[in-house]
Amino acid sequence: MGDSTPRILAGSGGDGTCAETISIYDPAYPSFSRICFTFVSLIHASSLIALSFTHLIKLCIHGYCPDSLNLSSIIHALCDSNRFSEAHSRFLSSLASSSGSGSIIPDERTCNVIIARLLDWGKKPHVTLRVVHRIIAVKPHFVPSLTYFNRLIDQLCSCSCVHSAHILFFHMKSLGYHPNEVSYTTLINGYSRIGELGFAQKLLDEMSECGVRPNLLTYSVLISGALHNRDIKLYTSLLQKLWTTMADENHNQTVNHAAFSNLIYTLCQKGMFKSVFDMAETKDCLHGDETKFNYTPSENTYKILIECLCSQEPDLIKAKKGSA
Repeated sequence: MGDSTPRILAGSGGDGTCAETISIYDPAYPSFSRICFTFVSLIHASSLIALSFTHLIKLCIHGYCPDSLNLSSIIHALCDSNRFSEAHSRFLSSLASSSGSGSIIPDERTCNVIIARLLDWGKKPHVTLRVVHRIIAVKPHFVPSLTYFNRLIDQLCSCSCVHSAHILFFHMKSLGYHPNEVSYTTLINGYSRIGELGFAQKLLDEMSECGVRPNLLTYSVLISGALHNRDIKLYTSLLQKLWTTMADENHNQTVNHAAFSNLIYTLCQKGMFKSVFDMAETKDCLHGDETKFNYTPSENTYKILIECLCSQEPDLIKAKKGSA
């Protein structure tokens, strides 16, 4: 099978015969730079990724040097095609094969954009964390966004790698970051889910010491942990703090909805329907008494409550009798 490399006529002799042909990969080709741009652009088309990579490799062999924009296009195209593993490996390879002053090391903004895209995978946060560490190694002054650190902590906690998330939390602080309520709440939720309430409570205390005020969601996830461990004393104490916080401050409504929905869901999952009924009657939370608690439950909160009640019909009947 012959060479399939695209070629053009470079000129002709006086008798009209072809003098020579030039490969489009030859830098002498008049539109070489445009051809390079075209093949790199084609990477965005998922059906042409393999073909585009083949041509891009040939372009590199003939002197074309991909820049950070090309690299970003490759990563985005692979992620769009759900090829996150390959996206991680290709980006790591580009960093490993480059010195600190290499031309394919992206600038800080591009690095943050790529990290955000790789985080969309969510299945193997350790791999994405390896990418972050590698970027910092080749760009010592690179500062990842706090939002991406929080996302990594959340993904590690979701994989039950809470201690790894806590190490990342310390590393984040060593870089000069000041963890916010999202950072603390995410880590507290991670420890609560694995039953290590001691660490969760220490983080809650640390929040106050560092001047970070716990929000409703912070108390809500810790309440879930207390109920999971059947620590009624801690549950009662935290619930009182949640009501106090709700009454004293006008928090972000999105946080309020998430916190209250989580609380209702946890109580129903533990079969504590009487507590839900008592809450509705004594706290007026489910009646939208804004003057008392500065909060009106969301539609999603009611949906969660109805779904939980319908799925636990026997317990619901018992709860109704108990509250009568």
